[in-house]
Amino acid sequence: TLHSLDIKRCLKCYLQKTQVIRLSDQLFVAFGGTRKGHAVSKQTIARWIGLAIQFCHAKAGKPLHNKVRAHSTRSVATSAALFAG
Repeated sequence: TLHSLDIKRCLKCYLQKTQVIRLSDQLFVAFGGTRKGHAVSKQTIARWIGLAIQFCHAKAGKPLHNKVRAHSTRSVATSAALFAG
């Protein structure tokens, strides 16, 4: 479940899985294409965050009322906390 997500474990797993392709000291690297193993841009990370939020809403069967952007995470988290009680 999302409330028991272990960030330290996730990062360790991510670093292990990307070790063989990693060509950059940056944390997030491309996993395919011509940039495989190279650092990804801020725009790519922002797109990934937006897609993750959209995926979670779809998985939970909850509609998204606005276009989700990476900087929306604070408002999304605040709203979720408010409605959770």
